[in-house]
Amino acid sequence: MQTRNVEGSRKRSVPRLVNALKDTELMLPLFIVVAQMEASNAFDWNVNFALPVSFESVRNVHDKVHQSLHQYGDFLASNVFTQPELLPLVTIPTFVELVKQHRMSPSAGWFLLRIVRQAMGNAVHKLNEHILTLVQS
Repeated sequence: MQTRNVEGSRKRSVPRLVNALKDTELMLPLFIVVAQMEASNAFDWNVNFALPVSFESVRNVHDKVHQSLHQYGDFLASNVFTQPELLPLVTIPTFVELVKQHRMSPSAGWFLLRIVRQAMGNAVHKLNEHILTLVQS
């Protein structure tokens, strides 16, 4: 039986995913689509279903989408927005645009803006430290 080096493969796959998201400019659109799925109904309630649909199955779908949204947001926070050179590549709409135009729930909009704000604060802090070391030397 062959064992895989999971940590080693993760170290290789995360940069590939970041590069793919950067190259295709899908970092923000992917977040928006998942947030829209979370905010919308799991299906059209006006359709007549042959089988009854339980509240539990709708809740499970919503919970999985919510989990995916937070997992992707955490991925962006730890792997994309920690790289200052990638921040200018992502144009973040305002909160009102996220909610009204992109039909995102307010909580998902705040979640995204919180991630970006923290990343920008960290980038400014690193830049200030770099400038301070240049001035001191």
